[in-house]
Amino acid sequence: MTEARQQDRKRLVRIGYDASSTVGQRTGIGICAAHLLSALADELPENWQIHALVNSAKHPLPSNDPWVGSPRIKIRHTKLPGRLLLRSWQYLHAPPIETFLGSLDLYHSPASYVTPSISARQVITVHDLFFLRQRDPVDLFGGQYFEKTFPKGLPKARAIITVSEYTRSEVLLAYDVEPDRVFAVPNGYEEKYFNMNRQPDEEAIIQKWSRGALYLLCVASSGPSPRKNMEGLLEAYAKARAMNQEIPQLIIAGHSGSQDEQQRFKTQLERLHLEPYAHRTGYLRPEELACLYRNATAMIMPSLCEGFGLPVVEAMACGCPVIAANAGSLPEIAGDAAILMDIESTEQMARTLLQVYSDTLLQGKLTSLGATRAKQFSWKSSAKKTLEIYAEALRAN
Repeated sequence: MTEARQQDRKRLVRIGYDASSTVGQRTGIGICAAHLLSALADELPENWQIHALVNSAKHPLPSNDPWVGSPRIKIRHTKLPGRLLLRSWQYLHAPPIETFLGSLDLYHSPASYVTPSISARQVITVHDLFFLRQRDPVDLFGGQYFEKTFPKGLPKARAIITVSEYTRSEVLLAYDVEPDRVFAVPNGYEEKYFNMNRQPDEEAIIQKWSRGALYLLCVASSGPSPRKNMEGLLEAYAKARAMNQEIPQLIIAGHSGSQDEQQRFKTQLERLHLEPYAHRTGYLRPEELACLYRNATAMIMPSLCEGFGLPVVEAMACGCPVIAANAGSLPEIAGDAAILMDIESTEQMARTLLQVYSDTLLQGKLTSLGATRAKQFSWKSSAKKTLEIYAEALRAN
């Protein structure tokens, strides 16, 4: 080995990482950013160090996350108004990320925000491009923000990580980026919680939300975007009840959204006469959600578009049969371990729900196939692939 290469192996490599989405009540992106960061800390090369930025005026650091106490990760916790910072990055292209984290060799934005830098090589994770297909309102600092910043930001990145081959193909179609700079790296799932092992307090948690009765489960946060297809699911569920009143109740787990969104949900329940049969839980901790997965008749994911679809893998890991939309990345992630439904027809959706509910042999088959399928997804594997991408981005001219 030459002296130059020996020196290169000894040189400290400083990797920046945006961990701001990991605090507070996490949505899918925050969950993925947190678990990938913990896995990266376990797999880092000896001479690499991660500098994590957590910018949140309201929320403390997530004390239970392994990455928070890792000696391989240096944390900078700032408390600037988050939306003001994003607007500044969008319109002023300042302040550079080095203002917060010091000199960096590479900076990774797992929440998709294009961040100005002085010299750090940029890696951006793209979770989905639903906002390009949808003309209805999307979040001002979600889909609207990405729609405005991706066209110029993505071509400048050294590497783009997508969470599925589906999203990779979408990125290549939509933006002027070279295919050899776009890498599909599937998400993992939190094995600590999402498994088939029943917990001592499981019965109490299930009783709280199901009142002791059978239930179908949907895991989806509410929001201004209709892409989770809650209206379509409720229409289909109402039709299924009209065909067979024995179908279990429907529990929807996840953030309930704003007051306006909660009112729209309530109004639809009233219109469809579903008030006694369908309800939302609001945000659940991972251990609570895992209990619901383990005891559900089936988990339904009716999304119009998903870049990955983490609940599909979580449900499979918990032994829960999965019904997923035949759209977006869901067929890719589910493989042959789920029943796919045609979301273009609420009549067909209803019949699929009834098919799975009434066939216990099919439920058992899906449970077995799902447990095998879930093993293909792990944060350790995601971290190793991500580090390979970092290395390639650092080598590139």
